[in-house]
Amino acid sequence: MKIKITVFISMLFFLGLTACEELRDSPIDKEHTSLFVKLMVTPGDDDDDKGDPAVKMIKLDDGVDGTIEEVNIDLLVVGAIINDTLHSLFTNAGIYNLMDYTEMKDTILASKSVPVGYLSQIRLVLGNNNSIKIDGKYVDLKAPSASESGLKLNVQGEILYGVTYTYLLGFDVKKSIVCNNNKYLLKPVIQVTTISTPDTTKVGG
Repeated sequence: MKIKITVFISMLFFLGLTACEELRDSPIDKEHTSLFVKLMVTPGDDDDDKGDPAVKMIKLDDGVDGTIEEVNIDLLVVGAIINDTLHSLFTNAGIYNLMDYTEMKDTILASKSVPVGYLSQIRLVLGNNNSIKIDGKYVDLKAPSASESGLKLNVQGEILYGVTYTYLLGFDVKKSIVCNNNKYLLKPVIQVTTISTPDTTKVGG
């Protein structure tokens, strides 16, 4: 799995500002802080400003090119490894069509008050109801590495008290769908963007 990690991208800064009102619980002391995980589809490296970042031409079983119209992932659990311990976050489980989150649209996948310390990894555990829609036809989408231990996204960063952290998961759809022996596989190419904002209710408290 290819993962790119970017810190403090100014054009996405506002995405972390609205998260505080939607936290499922609040930090109880100075040993905890707020963490959010969001989903968005990002343009690939070869996309221009006029192109749809989600559209992909793919070779169908009969050798005819088709256009992907939907990419549906079955999200079960979002976890985070903090201080070498796996924490399950409060997850908005369900089926997510990645095509719904283009053009700077995003949605919160999970949130929780977590211990401060070192965040090494975010994990997405997927179910078996993943699919793609190609030219009006739904086809199973296999995610072989995502159903047990989950998709592993390396983050590697400190999380501190008095700061709210939002991790924006940007799927590159064009590179994430692979056709292998007439089967469609999800091999995610995800850009993880870290957005940190001061929690004014906690700083100095």
